[in-house]
Order: sequence, then C-alpha cells, then structure tokens
Amino acid sequence: MGNESVLLPRPMVKLGGSLLHDIPSVVAFLEKLAVGRPDAVVTVGTGTLGDAVCEWIDGMGVVLSVGDYSRLVTRVQEIVFYSLSSRCPFLRLCAARSEVEVAHAHGFLPMVSDGGIAEQIAAESCQGTDTRALLLAGHLTCEALHIVTDVPGVFDRDPADAQAHLLSQVKIRELGALRPKCIDAGIALHPERLGSLFVTVSDMHGFWTSKWTRVLP
Repeated sequence: MGNESVLLPRPMVKLGGSLLHDIPSVVAFLEKLAVGRPDAVVTVGTGTLGDAVCEWIDGMGVVLSVGDYSRLVTRVQEIVFYSLSSRCPFLRLCAARSEVEVAHAHGFLPMVSDGGIAEQIAAESCQGTDTRALLLAGHLTCEALHIVTDVPGVFDRDPADAQAHLLSQVKIRELGALRPKCIDAGIALHPERLGSLFVTVSDMHGFWTSKWTRVLP
C-alpha cells in the first residue's frame, strides 16, 4: 500500500460494473482493501448483468417506475455481492448505517446496496450507480467517495483518442459536457450532492498510488 493512501479520508469505494468481468482482480483488490483500509465501505455497479436484466425487461415491453428501477438495481447489486462473498468471506452485506458500524467493529468489510435509504434514492431519481454511491457516502458519513473503474480517471476526450489527456481534476459541472464513460455524467445535474466529500476516479492501481482525477464542486 502506498503511503499516500494513508492520508485519504475514510472512503466509500464504489467498484464500477466494468471491473466485474475480471473477478480475480476485484477479489485481490478487496483483500488488500480489507487489510489496508478496514474503515472503508464498499458498493458496486451492476455491469453487464444489470444491462442484461434491463434489456430483458425492455424486451418484455415493461416500463419501470423510478422506484421499481431503484429496487431492481438494489437486487442486482445484491447478486453481485453474493457472488463476491463466496470468494471474500470478510465481506458483510449491510442494509443500514448501524449494520455498517457493527461490521466494522467485528472486522468485516461492509458492502452496501441501498444502505437503508432506498426511498430517498428513488425519490431523487438516482439512475446511475455512481450518483447512488454519492448519496450513500453522505448518508453513511464517509468523508470520501472513490470510484474505481477500468481507466485511470477522467480524460479530456475519449481515452481511445491518441491525443486524450488524463485530467488531475475536473469540476463536477464539466462532467456533463465531457460525458466520460468512467463516471455517471448525471452527477453533474446535482452538484449540491457533492457537499464536502473528497471524490476521486481512478483504476484499482490509482487508488493505492493517489493517481486519480479529483472531482471538485
């Protein structure tokens, strides 16, 4: 673990759905997180599993309400958790802030889906799991939200472009124009949610080496 990460405030770590195709790497990251940052709280994206479920529902001609969609995301996240927990016995699924505190006290790394604030998530129309994680981080009194994805951070254009440059920081309102694939552009619609959170985006390596893009108010 790099010395820089010791200085990070207590984080919520959101694992992007794009990482779920490489479970061994995710498990290795979680094992290191459990030892190096036992104060962290983990949440996950839904990845291709979530995409497949939504496509199936669309194919059935079903139109979900915001509340039903939010509950669907929670169920898919829980499926991801149970898949990971078979490889990571130190994980504990928590449905409320009190359960997070108990998990930490007993040496578990807590993982949350809706964290007991399902109605708030639905009411605020959190369509993306990054936006959802932002709300959860505030609710669980985390001091930071680190979005871990499959790219080093936010670029000034499509990372596939040879001229693309990794940004060391970006203002939240700029995300709407950049539309990066590594973070929900919808976060920019509600900059007030950022509050005092220390928000960063990186790949798994960047979490430990402090090589990330910081999202500023």
